[in-house]
Amino acid sequence: MIELHETSDRLIRNVPHIFTRYLYNEINWQVRLVEITGSRGVGKTTMLLQRARELNGQMVGQALFISLDDPWFYAHSLIDTAAEFERSGGRMLFLDEVHKYPSKNPVSDWSLEIKTIYDRYPQLQIVYTGSSLLRLYKGQGDLSRRKTGYNLKGLSMREYLEFYGIAKFPVVNADDLFFHHPEISATIIDKIRILPHFHQYLSSGYYPFYQEVPEQ
Repeated sequence: MIELHETSDRLIRNVPHIFTRYLYNEINWQVRLVEITGSRGVGKTTMLLQRARELNGQMVGQALFISLDDPWFYAHSLIDTAAEFERSGGRMLFLDEVHKYPSKNPVSDWSLEIKTIYDRYPQLQIVYTGSSLLRLYKGQGDLSRRKTGYNLKGLSMREYLEFYGIAKFPVVNADDLFFHHPEISATIIDKIRILPHFHQYLSSGYYPFYQEVPEQ
């Protein structure tokens, strides 16, 4: 499992941590099983790595990040991997894109293995992500009574402005927007010219991965 730890440590060390998505502070990270769904490119992987970085900053080695399409799983099961991690003192297991897990057991799948891990290792917390809602729904294991589920949406206009370092504005709730929209609008346009940024946001701002390939 050395290669899994080395890959995890490298990804955790290099994850951007200045900007976090809105959902980061809404998740109850203390529950034992968390499911995060959302479209590809909205930032699920980055959010897991940011949380792992925070945990390893408190105690090195207590968090492990694994992508379930890693070739490691061609020869190893998720259950055995979790067992070894727990025995070595691990406490938080982050599993990315669980629906890509190449299970070799025809009567099992990723959800049944996560259920088994949940039941066998009560000291272990699990956070997993998936972008295929259909394949998550078809998971065989009965996780509905165990998991706490969240859905991560794409960048809002407010997040887009902060993500690209253009401007930072506080969250506005619906009541404030309804009753105080002239004041809120004035505050925004006093800081930036909003329309050019809004047109760019409509073109390529919803998914954070566009920062790497904005022309696509």
